[in-house]
Amino acid sequence: MRLSIAAIAGGLAAAQAWENTSPFLVFSTSSKFKPLQDAPKEQLQAASTLLSTAKSFIESCPSDFYYIIEQPKLSPLDFHPDAMPHLLRESTSPAIKIKYSVSDVVGLKNGEGGAFKSILDFIQASCSNVQVRNWEAFDGEDIAEGLKSGEKTALYLKFDSNELSLAKGRREHQVRANDARIDSMLRNTMAQGADYTVIYISTPLNGTVKEEAMVYEAEFDSQAHIDLKRSIQARVPKETPNKDHRPLFEKYQFLTPGIFMGLITVIIMFIIISVGISAVSSLQVSYSAFDKENGPAAQKKQ
Repeated sequence: MRLSIAAIAGGLAAAQAWENTSPFLVFSTSSKFKPLQDAPKEQLQAASTLLSTAKSFIESCPSDFYYIIEQPKLSPLDFHPDAMPHLLRESTSPAIKIKYSVSDVVGLKNGEGGAFKSILDFIQASCSNVQVRNWEAFDGEDIAEGLKSGEKTALYLKFDSNELSLAKGRREHQVRANDARIDSMLRNTMAQGADYTVIYISTPLNGTVKEEAMVYEAEFDSQAHIDLKRSIQARVPKETPNKDHRPLFEKYQFLTPGIFMGLITVIIMFIIISVGISAVSSLQVSYSAFDKENGPAAQKKQ
């Protein structure tokens, strides 16, 4: 009994921790990152442990471009290939040299003192000659200028904290739209031959994602009218102006040439068959004709 109570308590604690967690992802095309042998392998980590690990990776400033993305109110259940096909596919491409992800991070916050602000400030402090720019205001010409000058660029993108709905169907559509937006911006700002690092940060979902109720709303045409009145007046046949008053045998032809020829043929065939049958039935042969011997034996007796 004690064992079952302990198991239930452990399950409740795990479920509560799962509800207050959010995913984290970082990947890069640079091979100058610190090796991952010392990185924690647990998929349930505290925010302080995760930030310490992430900062140890980027303190050497190995990339020319940094893409820092913050998605508030994201659940670990939203972090799968069906909802985020572009970002997760990009993280597994052959050009990626290093990837580190944690599905459940406890305590990630947004705003001042949050993980997004902490990593962005760390990049500015650790990497000399780095430009921090709004990703949406950045274009291809800025990439070329940054590569020529040798400056490092940190591009940030923050999604609205109230954007994601708690309704499951609408939420999946919003997450997929944000993923497509990230993919489009990555393609527009990626420079050929330049190393880049993508840091995807999310904050926990405060609530429960619910299935949308299917509500059927009947639609009626307001212009459609159903007449249920019945006429009680006796129906009087209408007189046609050109009515034919001829007798029946003058109006219709009952004996056509085809019918007439068919009747004549049947009558003739009936007469022929009747005569033949009567002729065959009138034949009479006596029994003595069968007893009289007319063969060679009868001639010898004579």
